[in-house]
Amino acid sequence: MNACCRAIDDHFDAAKVQSQMADLEKNGPARETALLIEQVQLRAARSYDVLDIGAGLGVVAERLLAGGAHRATLVDASIAYQAAARRRFTERGLAERVTLKCGDFLELATQLEPADIVTLDKVICCYPDMRRLVEESARRARKLYAASYPRDNWLTRLAIGYENLARRLRRKPFRAYVHPVNGIEQVLRANGFELSASRQTWFWRIALYERAGADDARGVRVV
Repeated sequence: MNACCRAIDDHFDAAKVQSQMADLEKNGPARETALLIEQVQLRAARSYDVLDIGAGLGVVAERLLAGGAHRATLVDASIAYQAAARRRFTERGLAERVTLKCGDFLELATQLEPADIVTLDKVICCYPDMRRLVEESARRARKLYAASYPRDNWLTRLAIGYENLARRLRRKPFRAYVHPVNGIEQVLRANGFELSASRQTWFWRIALYERAGADDARGVRVV
């Protein structure tokens, strides 16, 4: 396990995951997660497979499996997240349609098959090397690429800077990052994707990209 992976596993520990589980059961998915799911479902009406990177509790894959996906592969570096996701899928009778991979996506990437749709919900901000993460994940998306990441403005930079300072004072290794939106989109364009739709909250940008020239998940050719 590399340093980045260890930091993620330390940050998203059993206590934090249990707290998020309780919040999910009480309030449902966070607004930005719901918006990401909605954007994918608007473009994916037929059977498709999903690669969910930084899958957390598995909410994105769970909703997509219920709405048209036939299989999902979930990758996460947090052992606690993986255990919780496994329990949730087993309880919902979805375990046979799901493959769980624990570890750093960048270390596992060569072992993962491409999928029709790749999703990264609040994941790009967890990696210092945005370019490599986006490039490797985009290479595994046949049709659609959906991601949520912090908006690139002074407010989000101030908020994340404050959180990182607090972690530093507590001697916690995890850090979050605000990567330039133009930089993210530049990498995606270089890998054949164009922005199809976007939404935003005060903190997050939720964007859907489509691979030019590919048949989308509804069987319609993207031009």
